[in-house]
Amino acid sequence: MKKSYVILLFLNICICSSIFGQNYATDAWSGNVTNSIWNVCYDGKQSHFVDYKDIKGSPYLVNNYDNGVVHMKDGNSYMIPLKYDIYKNTFEFKEENSGLEIDKPEDILKIELGTRTYVYYKLNKRKLFVEMIAIGEKSLVCVRQVTLKKAEEPAPYKEPKPAQFIKEKEQYFIVDSDNKAHFIRNKKTLLKGFSEKKIEIAKYIKGEKINYKKRLDLKKVVEYYNKL
Repeated sequence: MKKSYVILLFLNICICSSIFGQNYATDAWSGNVTNSIWNVCYDGKQSHFVDYKDIKGSPYLVNNYDNGVVHMKDGNSYMIPLKYDIYKNTFEFKEENSGLEIDKPEDILKIELGTRTYVYYKLNKRKLFVEMIAIGEKSLVCVRQVTLKKAEEPAPYKEPKPAQFIKEKEQYFIVDSDNKAHFIRNKKTLLKGFSEKKIEIAKYIKGEKINYKKRLDLKKVVEYYNKL
């Protein structure tokens, strides 16, 4: 257990390393990204321009661009305007008046946007961006989903309806040191994620009146486990 924790701690230091001391390239707030970030995050294909104008609702976590930092695995970091496209599970950066998708996620170490940190991660055989909420011997990650409801054609006594984005409930996973992920569906599956210290965690959940549906409560449980 101790060996696994040391290995995981090393990986967590890599993921959560401070942005200070890294190389930045940015003219983001003049409206254009630098050539460097263009080269590392975008392959130049026209299909990566984003256009959702005919679809009702929003595929984004936040509609407006915010100051984000993209940390690359080569050690460079880039400060650019970003927003998180939940529907496509990617990030969009601003180029003049258009939005472009980041299409090389495997080269990215982490993305910091606002108070949130995202990593490109293999979660139960699927590679996707996840939000890191708590990190340690056990980690807590959040996965968001947006589905697209197809447009409805007009029919007798029925008006047409445009296509619509629908935000689904957030999903939370506990990730072990061996990268095995446990989906938190209820209290039972929450405890399953802490099988090594199930009794201690069960007592903590009861004593603290933990609600498995609440993000901050889940974070408290994971952080408590990592201190045991």
